[in-house]
Amino acid sequence: MPELYNPHLGNLEEFVLKHSDFVTAMAHKNLYKSRGAVDVEDLIQAGMVGLIKAYRKYQPRDNAKFEGYAYYQIKKEILVFIRDHSEAIRPSRDVYEIAGSIMKQELKEQKPEQIAAKLGCTVPQARRALIHLDKKSVASLNETLTAADGSSIERIELLETYQDFTQVFVNDFVEKLNHTETAILNFLSLDMTQKEIGQKFGISQTHAGRMVKKLRSQAIEYFWSDVAWTG
Repeated sequence: MPELYNPHLGNLEEFVLKHSDFVTAMAHKNLYKSRGAVDVEDLIQAGMVGLIKAYRKYQPRDNAKFEGYAYYQIKKEILVFIRDHSEAIRPSRDVYEIAGSIMKQELKEQKPEQIAAKLGCTVPQARRALIHLDKKSVASLNETLTAADGSSIERIELLETYQDFTQVFVNDFVEKLNHTETAILNFLSLDMTQKEIGQKFGISQTHAGRMVKKLRSQAIEYFWSDVAWTG
């Protein structure tokens, strides 16, 4: 079998050595997303797979820079590895607390609206807590789950801008959002339009569109702002 060689990037061994620190940095940067399910050495190996894939496939066209192409391939391999080697996606802290209160006060058979009124939480929070109690764990972010009242939601299908990574952990991102942003994300996961979101908040469709755009920008920054390319 002929040795792998990309004339645009030079010798493979030298190329990997040159960019190994960048791959290692990305692995460490994304390790927390595994919630302790994988070791950093495994993520480094996954990142190296992405680097070699980028080396093999890269062709300079349309002025596309290798750095951006390699970044995508490396991060994709790391996130896919985390997804495939994590047993379940953990609910956020508020879901655990609300679920505990539901059990203590024996509210499990009540509707989310009733639970929200009694516990002082939002209806979506109550619904997620009920789902957690029913399911115990969630296997996929794209799995459709049904609450006790028959309503269904998806486990946060984050905006189409980074659709490749919707099955990888988003709890940490969600926990950083304020109440309004969390509500918008819930509405988006239910396929609500900007007009419908605006009606929920009592604002114009244009204003709602700006809020959605801001949330999308936050998501892009969170999922793509790792370490600077050092090549």
